This record gives sequence, C-alpha cells and structure tokens, in this order.
Amino acid sequence: MYSLSMMAYSAIPSDITKLKGDLVLHSKKLDWLKTDLSKLENDLGKKNSRYIQGIKRSKGLGLIMEKVRASLKENELSLKDNYQKIKRSLRLTIANGITQSEDIDETIKKKILVKEIKYIISQFNSQIAKNVSYQNELLKLRVRIKDYQTTETELQKIMNELEFRKKMVAENYFEEASKTRKIKNQLETAKGERIKRLKSGAFARFSKLKGKLDLPMRVFSRKKYKKKGVELFYKGVKPIYSIGKGRIIYIGDLSNYGNVILVDHGEDIRSVILGDLDIQVKKGDFVDHGSILGYTLDTGRKKSPLYFEIRRKNMAQNSKEWLKKRYI
Repeated sequence: MYSLSMMAYSAIPSDITKLKGDLVLHSKKLDWLKTDLSKLENDLGKKNSRYIQGIKRSKGLGLIMEKVRASLKENELSLKDNYQKIKRSLRLTIANGITQSEDIDETIKKKILVKEIKYIISQFNSQIAKNVSYQNELLKLRVRIKDYQTTETELQKIMNELEFRKKMVAENYFEEASKTRKIKNQLETAKGERIKRLKSGAFARFSKLKGKLDLPMRVFSRKKYKKKGVELFYKGVKPIYSIGKGRIIYIGDLSNYGNVILVDHGEDIRSVILGDLDIQVKKGDFVDHGSILGYTLDTGRKKSPLYFEIRRKNMAQNSKEWLKKRYI
C-alpha cells in the first residue's frame, strides 16, 4: 500500500503546495511548544508543591519553637524558685549548726533539712540539664527554619524563572496557533478557489484535446488496441495517471476485471480505467492532468492488463483517436 504522500499532483498550484508545507512546519512547531508548555507547567506545579510544603513545615517548626521557648521560660522560673529554696535551706542548716546544745529533735530536723536540700539540688540539676536540652533544641530548630527559608527563597527564584519561561512559551504558542489557523484558512481558501475554477468549466473544453492525450500508464511492455479501448501490459508496480483535469465520480470493483476508476472530464466525456489497482483517490476528488490515481498491484501471479477507454454520453468511443500520434 502506498502512502497518500505519494499522490503527488504534477499540476497542483504552487501556493497550495507551499501552504501545505508551511502548515506541516507550523503544526510541528505548535506540537513542540505544547509539549514544552506542558513540561513547564508540570515542573512549576512540582516546585510550587514543594514551596507550599516548605512553608507549612517552616510554620510547624515555628510553632514547635514557641512551645520550646515557653517550656524554657517555665523551666527557668522553676530553676529560680529551686535556687531560692536551696538558699533558704542552707541558711537554716548554718543557723542550726551554730547552736551549741543539740537534742534529738534538732538532730532529726537537721537530717530532714539535709535530705530536703539534696532533693532540691537534684531537681535543680535536672532542670539545668533540661534547660540545656531546650536551648540545644531551639538552636537546631533555628538552623532547620533557616534551611527552609533558604530553600523557599531558591524555590521562589526558580518558580519566577519558570513563570517567565512559561509566559514566553505561551506567547509563542498562541502566536504559532494564530499562524497555523491563518495558514489553514488560506489553504482552505486556495483549495476552494481551485475547486471553483474546476467546477466553473476549467475542464469543460476537454473535447479539444482529442488526438492530444497521453495514456494513463507511462511505462509498459506493450499495448493492444481493442475495438474501443486499449490494453496496457506491464510488469511490477506502476503509477496510474489521470489523462486530464476532472472529477472522480466512481470507484469500485468490477467482476472479472478488478478495480475501476471513472473520471468525469466535462462535456459528458469520461475516462475509464480497469485493473488490479491500489487506488489512491476517492469519489468527489478533483484531479489534474498527471495526477496519480493509484498504482498497479504486484501480486506475484499472472495479472490482467490495464484497460483504458474514453466514453461520451455513456457510449464507448474509439479511444485510439483521442491519443497522441506517438502512441498509434
């Protein structure tokens, strides 16, 4: 099967060919910009998500820091309180130690006081350790918050750059989209004008080409004239050409003959092509002289020749009379 790109019209107006090329070029550029824009939006989304998460974590650390500060302040107040208790207990101990006479009650009181002092000192030391721990935790939190703030600044810078790039790509995309739409409109207009020219009778004087036509196959091994038509014998895959301007009015299969293409050339004149074909046009298409209608099939088995004839008002004509002298 041959691709449609092989349907090269030898007489397609240059403006249509150029517009088609421009359309392909701008469409590719549009696809590239669309992909780039999608990638930028994806990257921007990821960076924005990281930025928001960083802000949330930073705020969370800030709340933790406030709690640690409150605990530190509370601990410092407790330390001061215990410090005052130790001072009072020491004064009592010293005062009791100065007394000369000491009975059993005094001795017990001293022991209780000493025990109390030891307990208060133990609490005091514990609170000092806790104080140091709170201070270390605050230091770590400050470092982490600073890291998050640095990351937030860097992410903000990256997002600003991505936003700028996105804006530039978006502007290019819309510019290319506008150009593509314009080219499509120009192409449709050019096609419409071409069809209008053909419909308005550009091929209405086909009868004047009698005796000036080429055969639909340019390369063949031999030909055989029938009563009305011509049989063309060939080998391999060969292109089949339109003998003149016209419109495809029928495509189908004909038993014992293979595929059939019917082209209306105006003035009730039609060309008929029969054979084993890979048809590349469709009903309703307008064709020019030399337009490729299809290709012969290389099935590997013995094949029938290509059959060609001219018909007028649905009556078979002597096709030989329509051909150039070099074919006779």
